[in-house]
Amino acid sequence: MKSAILALILVFANSAGAVSLTCKSKVGGVWGYASSPSACAVSSITPEASITRDFSPLIFQDGGNIGQNRTTYMNPMYAFLKDAAAYYIKRRNPQVSQSEVDGFVLGVLAAAAQETGWTHYRLGTDHILRYMRGDNLHGHGLMQLDDRSHQQQLQSGRGVDLMYNILLGLDVYYQEWTASSHASCIRSSTDYVSRARAAWSAYNGGPGSICRFKSNGSTDHNYNLHITNKDWMSYITKPTLANPVNTVCLAEGTRPCTSHGMQILEISQPQVSCESVKLALEPISIEGAISQELAAYLREAALVDACVGSRCDFGAIDKKSSYLLKGQSVADLLNHVAEIATVQNPVITSTAIEFLSSHDGFVVEAALNVLATQKTSPDAFVALLTLFQNTSDTELLNPIMEQIERYQDQGSLVVVQDAVVNVLNHGSPLYSKELATRMHCIGAREKNWFADQVRSPLKQSEVMRILRLEQ
Repeated sequence: MKSAILALILVFANSAGAVSLTCKSKVGGVWGYASSPSACAVSSITPEASITRDFSPLIFQDGGNIGQNRTTYMNPMYAFLKDAAAYYIKRRNPQVSQSEVDGFVLGVLAAAAQETGWTHYRLGTDHILRYMRGDNLHGHGLMQLDDRSHQQQLQSGRGVDLMYNILLGLDVYYQEWTASSHASCIRSSTDYVSRARAAWSAYNGGPGSICRFKSNGSTDHNYNLHITNKDWMSYITKPTLANPVNTVCLAEGTRPCTSHGMQILEISQPQVSCESVKLALEPISIEGAISQELAAYLREAALVDACVGSRCDFGAIDKKSSYLLKGQSVADLLNHVAEIATVQNPVITSTAIEFLSSHDGFVVEAALNVLATQKTSPDAFVALLTLFQNTSDTELLNPIMEQIERYQDQGSLVVVQDAVVNVLNHGSPLYSKELATRMHCIGAREKNWFADQVRSPLKQSEVMRILRLEQ
């Protein structure tokens, strides 16, 4: 069974067709809880009917008594956001303490307040259902997913869907929350207020900004005010209200969901071809010293990543755009290394491994391309498994598995099998679903074995459903 895990997990998912992210039927507004300066129609991306079916209690009503409408909206949204944040961190870290859960939930409530004032869906007086757009329309929804770094996910409709929007945002926030535990500016890993501030600084400005909150600039100051004052509570009249939607089902289950359980739809086959993925780059067989040109590109990639000199001076643009441009520059340099590498050398391998820890998906993918030119090594295997289990970027799944597939000895296969089970149970919900979908082509016995290892609060999660599908 184990040899089939790697050979058949690499499959191509057929594209369902990208949709346009152009803002249609745009309306304005003002900043405040449940309102924002701009919103765009959901219908160009997702059918309104599916939104109202799954999230009707979490749709703000424009017009009428705005104050009353805001209270009507804020009470269930408060219950939902608390539940979603607690669900997420407990899934990713089953051993998490309650005090850390509370700190993480507070950080997420403040992040959603700072990003959008808890704004997502708005039903206009013209009866058009819209969702929040910000940052010159680059930011999508409650967690302000940036279309410059989440384009594929957004074009699939996951930015409009409130649950998926939060999950994608929490994928990033949790990564920074974890990183904050050992950040130089954090005195103690149990200082959850400082960790929340650090995580949001990095969420807002990129991983290099994780200690930005120490300077207490305007955006970090405002986030701290949300953390300290919990100003959303002035709109909450029912603090113990039960979450009106089924968070676990919306995240892990098959829709439509109910507030008390899950309705199972007729099962259909995933749109996945069983064609094996061919490695884009074959490992080089010649060992030797690296050329001066190659050494120069490796050195420049490290210097750009560290922003030495004026290498990160991209002009008068915001920090988020600067971070994205820096990542693209590093990725371009690493991809060039992969193209011109003509020898195997430990320096090339170690450099690629270092960049696998980047929080920029483009940089990680380029580092994987470099690693593909080199022979396998124990250090690379450990780094690949760490990346496989810790990332939440579904676009990295294929290139990661392409490299893991090169480790075919029995000991490695056992470790990979355990890693797959760990991701199915504790990975980001969307990443776990993608992994299960790409396992569609392994045999029924193997799929059933993996399905038996899945532990979910649901009687049948979407991951289990996919794995149980008949061949």
